[in-house]
Amino acid sequence: MAGREKHVIRLERGSPDHLLPLDFYNILVERLIPLLGLTYAFSVIGMALDRGDFLFYAFQDKTAYIMSLFVLVWISIPALLWVFLRGSIMFCHIAETWYKAISIVQVILTTLLAVLFPEADVYGMKVFFIEVPVLFLLMYFFMVRGQLPLKFAHVFSFLGLAFLLYGSMINVLIKI
Repeated sequence: MAGREKHVIRLERGSPDHLLPLDFYNILVERLIPLLGLTYAFSVIGMALDRGDFLFYAFQDKTAYIMSLFVLVWISIPALLWVFLRGSIMFCHIAETWYKAISIVQVILTTLLAVLFPEADVYGMKVFFIEVPVLFLLMYFFMVRGQLPLKFAHVFSFLGLAFLLYGSMINVLIKI
C-alpha cells in the first residue's frame, strides 16, 4: 500500500452515540442554507430579467418562483450528498471527491439538455443553463472548502427566505 494512506477509525467504548456530527448545525447555518437562499433569490431575479418586463415577472407572476424551485432542487443534490458523506464516520474522507464528481456530471447533463432541447427556454430556463456551473463553483468554494462569513450567511439566508415566502404568497393569492 505504498503511496496510499489508510483511514483509521477509533471508537471509544461507552461514549455517547451521535447521529449527527458535532458541527452539523454550523454546516447548515453557515454553509448550506445561505447558499441555497442565494441560489433561489438570484434564480428568481435572473428568470424575471430574462422574460422581459421585470416588475411584472418579479412581483406579480409566479412562474419565476416555481421554476427557481427546480433550480434549487437540482443545485442541492451534490450539496446534500456532501453534507451526508461529511457527517459519516467512514466516508468523510471522500465527501469532496463525490461532490466534484456529481457536480461535473450535473453540469454535463445540463449542457446536453441546453444543446439538445433549445425549446426548454419557454419559462426562462436559459438562466438555469447559465447559472448551474457558476453556482456549483460558488458552492464548492464556500461550502466544501470553507464557510461564508457570518454576516453574509445570515443575509443570504434571510434573502432566500424572503423570496420563498413572497413566492408562496403569490402562488396562493394569484390563480392564473
